[in-house]
Amino acid sequence: MRNFIIFCTLFLLFSCGDAVKQKEYVSPEKLFPEIFLEAQKSGFNMAEFLDATALYKPEEINKNFEKQRSEKGYSFNDFFKLNFRKNTGNNIYTQKVNSSEDLIFYVEKALGSLKRFPKDDSSSLIPTRKEYYSGGPSHEEFNYFNSFILMKAFLENNKIEEAENLLLNAAQFVQDYGFVPQGNRSYLLDRSNPPVFAFLVAEMAKHKPDVLPQYASLLTKEYQFWMAAQSKEESQIFSNLKNNKTYAYKKAVLMPDKNLLNRYFVSSKGISKSSGYESGFGSQSILTAEESNDLEGPRWKINGDNISPEHFLAVDLNAFLYLMEKTLSEAYREKGNPEYANSFKFLAEKRRNAFNKYFWNEKLGYYRDFNFKTLSQSEVSSSAGLWPVYLGLADKNQTSKALFFLEKHLLKQEGVADYYSINASENIFSFKSQFIGFLVAKEAKNEVLVETIRDRWLETNLNFAKNNGKIEATYFSKAKPHQPNRIDGALGVLSFFLKQ
Repeated sequence: MRNFIIFCTLFLLFSCGDAVKQKEYVSPEKLFPEIFLEAQKSGFNMAEFLDATALYKPEEINKNFEKQRSEKGYSFNDFFKLNFRKNTGNNIYTQKVNSSEDLIFYVEKALGSLKRFPKDDSSSLIPTRKEYYSGGPSHEEFNYFNSFILMKAFLENNKIEEAENLLLNAAQFVQDYGFVPQGNRSYLLDRSNPPVFAFLVAEMAKHKPDVLPQYASLLTKEYQFWMAAQSKEESQIFSNLKNNKTYAYKKAVLMPDKNLLNRYFVSSKGISKSSGYESGFGSQSILTAEESNDLEGPRWKINGDNISPEHFLAVDLNAFLYLMEKTLSEAYREKGNPEYANSFKFLAEKRRNAFNKYFWNEKLGYYRDFNFKTLSQSEVSSSAGLWPVYLGLADKNQTSKALFFLEKHLLKQEGVADYYSINASENIFSFKSQFIGFLVAKEAKNEVLVETIRDRWLETNLNFAKNNGKIEATYFSKAKPHQPNRIDGALGVLSFFLKQ
């Protein structure tokens, strides 16, 4: 109990009030409510509507709509063309790929074609501080999690300035909003992504050591966001609880043993461009899955039914927050504040002590998500379970077992599969799984596994590129209809692998 009182006190210590916003960016369905509903009813492509640039002020466009929809011969498509401009971006770069040398050239050119510069064009796009990398057509915004992958690739290729720009963009969003959103769109300000801000700071500090103490305050802001402690009132919520029950508030979950752990969580339904949600709206569960970067596959399903990611303590998220606590401790120590440094060290140790209890499965020799509603582990093992191994939460024995699990159950001819379940009927192979699989093997100094993961993924992409002149972000063991997925992270992983 004493530890929990100290834990709650720390939130009051670090609470610094609400984030200050530089400019209010309003989501399209709020700027153009009647037009948004009409776009839904008419079967208009909602992704095009959400990302379009307004040619006039919102109030003027709304007046135009009220007038034109009552006129004879009215067409929503015609109205849209007169008042908005599509923002679908350029087509994905393609070229003939017949060899490994061609693939190297393709990756460099394709990644360069995604480079974007800050702009405020009266669309849902929010200007970044520095240039950023889009995901390609239908994904002109950046992706928070992919920033870490791209930073690793840029640093591996000695592109220090480009890597630092990714950090500066993330820092600006934390300064303005208190967290980094999933992307720089007004309709994405209700959700984040797996928090990699600490990764960005730590990686850049390897090249510029003075970076670490400089970002202590901003790291604290993002930590408050994930720990549901952005105000004094929020900080006191958990400390006032008297019973020994599970209690969830926003992204934080207080367990019966007084351990405070975390989940992905978006508070209500909102805008989604995910495949299958042409209405423009996604449910709370869909948006939460988008925040987790894990929308496809069985990870968040309960008994094979609809997804419920908000019911799970996420194994990767809690590993990322452990890194954040460790990084904050180091940052405040270098800043000359041992009291704060020791406080965050305490929080990291407390999370580490709780980690094995909830996430480690001794029978499997692997980490899994934990369903705090049923107080049981997930039935699905995902590549997300490799993150605590990479981040030092596993001891030597656990690391050995997790690597064995990776090789036996996740590693296939195509690469590292996203999931393993005894009931799985197909395999999904995403760039994210190759990335963490590679990092874990590298950290464990298992060079054979490192080369196997890298070579199999390069071969998978080379074979696809030979037939299509491009690569995909995700491959399926069973053929599926093509979806316009983001390509920036996939190119980042290939760039990183090709430099090894």
